[in-house]
Amino acid sequence: MKNLKSFNETSNGEYHKALDSSSNKAINDRFFFDQDESSHWYMIPLSLKSRWLSLNSQNDDESNDLVDSEFGEYRTNGGITDISFENPQKF
Repeated sequence: MKNLKSFNETSNGEYHKALDSSSNKAINDRFFFDQDESSHWYMIPLSLKSRWLSLNSQNDDESNDLVDSEFGEYRTNGGITDISFENPQKF
């Protein structure tokens, strides 16, 4: 998750919401968790869900390469047990 656009990693490895540099407001994207065909976990913006599902449902080398190139920045580099939340809300 080191490259996850909406979060900044602190020196102790925790992630915090990034601020939009133009408005200095927190970026409030919604995310979902899913795994690729190799069982890697991803935390993906909900706005990209249809593209993710389309690519991830195909089990061929070309689609796997596209998943890596388009969604690699959202890969958690660990399981979802490595992610913590502050003020979770149920919707």
